Amino acid sequence: MELTDFLTTLKSDDKSVAEKIMAIFPESKIIEGDEIKPPTVDELMSGADDSEWREKADMAIKFISDTLDNLRNSIANKTKIPDNYWLDTAIIFISFQDILERDRIYKTQQYYAKLTNIIDECGCSRLEAENRSKLTKEYADQKYISLLLERMDKFDMILKKRDAENKYN
Repeated sequence: MELTDFLTTLKSDDKSVAEKIMAIFPESKIIEGDEIKPPTVDELMSGADDSEWREKADMAIKFISDTLDNLRNSIANKTKIPDNYWLDTAIIFISFQDILERDRIYKTQQYYAKLTNIIDECGCSRLEAENRSKLTKEYADQKYISLLLERMDKFDMILKKRDAENKYN
């Protein structure tokens, strides 16, 4: 806003300074302060759509969560885990990675849309809007998918460590 005011002042004071700035940045224009209007959340989100992969993502999330929960229960119950389980499960997880990454991007977009909407509607600071947005479904969804992907990464690290140990035993 200050830059716009400064450039507007330059424009009214000395046309040659404004013309020099315009020569350096030909695609820009010196505009009045009230001409600036950011796009609305709806305008920004008009292209966001998760229908293409939503069903696949939900199935992948359920499968991975159930698999990791079952693994946790098997370890707690000291159940023997078959040797092929680790590699087979890792391959399945990797096959879901792309779908879940896409879902994380979409859910992050939804979270930021909610954050922007809070700022626009409440006129509050970004920090206050972030705190408020952490109470929303969009934040919870985005956080959950991020944590699930982290769990998958940890599973992959454990598999690599297990594989390395088996090579030397």
